[in-house]
Amino acid sequence: MNSIYLFTVLLFLTFSPQGSAKHLALVSSGGVSLGSYEAGVLQEFLSSRKSELPQNLKVVLGASAGGINGLLTVFEACRSVPSKSMKGLLWKMWIPVGLDQLQDDDPSHKSLFHRNAIKNLFKELRTIWSEGFKESCNVVLGITVTRRNPFTEEIQPGLSITRQPEIFLLKIQGKGPGRAPEVQNYDEEKTNTYRVLLPLEDHPDSNLEKIFDVIQASASFPLAFSPYPITYCLLRPGVTFRKCKPGETQTDLFIDGGIYHNSPVGRAFQILKQEDPSRSDLQLIYVNASAPMLKKASGPEEEKDEDWGLLSEFYDIGSSFFETARNMTLSEDLQRSPELGKYLITNQKHFPLVSEPLYAFLGFIEKDFRISDYYLGIADGQKMLSSQAETSKEYLCFSEHLKNDTNCSLTQNLKILAKLATVKRDASADEASLHDTFDYLEKTNFHFKDLGLKRRNSRFGRIALRNRFKLITKSLKNKQPEGLQGRTKIILDQGLNQISYYPSSNYAYALFGDSPEAGLSVAYTTELGTPTAFRLNASLMMIDYLSRLGDTNSGSALAPLLGFRYQPLALSTSLWQVNFGLRTGYVFSDQDKLGKIPCDTQQAKTRASECSGLIFQQVTSLTFFERLRLQFVYQPDYGNNFGKFQNSHLYFQIGLVFPDIW
Repeated sequence: MNSIYLFTVLLFLTFSPQGSAKHLALVSSGGVSLGSYEAGVLQEFLSSRKSELPQNLKVVLGASAGGINGLLTVFEACRSVPSKSMKGLLWKMWIPVGLDQLQDDDPSHKSLFHRNAIKNLFKELRTIWSEGFKESCNVVLGITVTRRNPFTEEIQPGLSITRQPEIFLLKIQGKGPGRAPEVQNYDEEKTNTYRVLLPLEDHPDSNLEKIFDVIQASASFPLAFSPYPITYCLLRPGVTFRKCKPGETQTDLFIDGGIYHNSPVGRAFQILKQEDPSRSDLQLIYVNASAPMLKKASGPEEEKDEDWGLLSEFYDIGSSFFETARNMTLSEDLQRSPELGKYLITNQKHFPLVSEPLYAFLGFIEKDFRISDYYLGIADGQKMLSSQAETSKEYLCFSEHLKNDTNCSLTQNLKILAKLATVKRDASADEASLHDTFDYLEKTNFHFKDLGLKRRNSRFGRIALRNRFKLITKSLKNKQPEGLQGRTKIILDQGLNQISYYPSSNYAYALFGDSPEAGLSVAYTTELGTPTAFRLNASLMMIDYLSRLGDTNSGSALAPLLGFRYQPLALSTSLWQVNFGLRTGYVFSDQDKLGKIPCDTQQAKTRASECSGLIFQQVTSLTFFERLRLQFVYQPDYGNNFGKFQNSHLYFQIGLVFPDIW
C-alpha cells in the first residue's frame, strides 16, 4: 500500500462521523520541531475531552517528539492538582525551546544539542507526580526507542534474528492527591516475542526517573542528540512475563524511536482491545506531525515533461524511501487489522507549517515559528475532533488572520506567518520550502529576533540563519576526533551552503604548476560580518620553478604579489566559485643579482624569471567545493629591469584551497 493511498484512507476516516468514545487510545508520531504543531493538536484534544479524561484514556503511545508529547498529555489528563498557569505543559515544552536552549558547547559531548531544555520541564513534572494523579487515571504509556547497535541472536547455525526497534510499555495507576502514581511494566498477554522491561522499584520517584530515561532516549535524534543509556531486562519468546529484577538487567544505548516505529497505531489498538475485550466503543486518535496537506479535488496527475530513463527509477525510489520506511508499520497495521480503520481518526494539515524545512529543524530557529505551528495544530485539532475548545485571544485572532484580513490585535510576526500559511495553501504547496519561506519573510520584514537581527535587516534572514548554524557546526566539528575534523568540516560546509551560499571570509591556498604559488585571501565584509564579492589577495610565486629545475646555470626567482580579486556571487554556487583578479608584484631574480647587473634579454623572452623588476598579472580561477582550484595567470609584456622588454607569459596552476583558517 503506497503512502498516497494510505493517507487517502486516513483522510476519509478523519471526516467520517464519530460517536462519543468511551475507551480512548492516543498515538503521537515523531517530528523534531514539528512537535510544536503536534502539541497544538493535543492541546485541543485535552481541552475538548475534559469530560472524558482521564477515566476513558486507556492507552498513550508515542515516538520521539511524540513520546514527549504523549507523556505530557498523560500528566495533563491525570494530574490531581489543576494548573494555575494559563499555558499548559505542552506549550512550556515546545514554545520556549530554541537553539539558545539546545546548543551544546561542551567539548566532551559529540552531538549538536544537549538535553537541558527538557530537563527543566522535568522539574515541574516531578512536582505534579508527587502531588498525585486522579484515582480514575489508569493508562498504558508506551514509548518507542531504537537500539544504537542491533541486537542479534543466533536461532540455529546460519540463522539469526536482528532487532533494533523496541517499545517500553508501562501501566500507570493514579492513587489520588498527595500520593505518587504506581508504575508497573505492562503485560501483553498474547505477545510471544522479545520484550523489554524497566527495573521498576517500590519507590515511585525512582520509577519516574526511569520513565524520563526512556523519553530522552526516544527523542535522541541522530547527530542532534547523543545516544542515551537505558538499563532494562530482556524477555525472550516463550518466557513468562515477570518482574525485571536488578540482577537480570543490562544497559545499552538507544536513539530516536521514530526511525523504525514512528506510528505504533496497531500496537495501541491491540492494547486497547486487551484492556477490555468485550467493549466495542473504542476510539483511536492518531496525531501525525508529518500528516500530508489536505488537497483540493483535481484531475489526474500530469506526466513528467522529461524522461530521465533509468535515473528516474532511482530518483523515484530514493525520494520515497524515507517516508515509506517511517510509515511502514502503520501501513502493515492497516493491512493486518482492517477493522482498525473504523475506530481510527487522524489529523489532516490544512496549512503548510513554517517549521517543516531543514528536515523539520527550522522551528527551533524562531519562537514565533513554533507559536504559529502550535496554533495551526489547534486549528487542525478542532477540525479533527469537531470541537472548538480553545479560548486564547491570541489564537482566536491568529485564526481570524488565516481566514481573512482582520483588525484584531496580533504581533506583526504572527500576522506575517498567518499570511505565509494562506499563501502557501493557495499555491497548493505541500510545505513551505526553506528558500520560498525566507523569500517571503525577508520581503515582508519579518523580525528575526532569535537570530539577533533588527527588523530593518530582515533581508539578511538567510545569512543570519547560516551564520548561526555555522557556529553550531564549528562546535560540532571541534568535538570530533582530530583526524576526522577536516572531513567533517567539508561535509558540514556543504550543508551550510544549501541554506545560503557566500564565500569563505578568508582562506589560504597552495597551487602547483610551472610557477607554484601560495597565498592568502581575505574578503571585505558586510555589517553582519559576511563576505562581499571583493577580496584582498597576497601571495608568493616561484616564477618558472619547474622549467629551471636541472638547469645548472639557473637559480631562483621569487615574486611577492599583492592585489584585489572579485568573486561575482551571481556566478558562484556551493559547487563552483569563479574568481577574477588583478595584482602586481616584484620579481627577485638571482640571474641579475636582484637587478644589480644586466639580465639576459634573449632568455627573458622565454623566461620571466630572468630579470628582476615589477610585474603585473591578470588572474582567473575556478574552484570546486571551495577546495580544488584551477587557475590561469596572464602576465603581459611590459618594461622591466630598467627599460628592457620581455614577452608576455601564461601560467596554469592547480591546487587546494583551505577555507576559514581563522
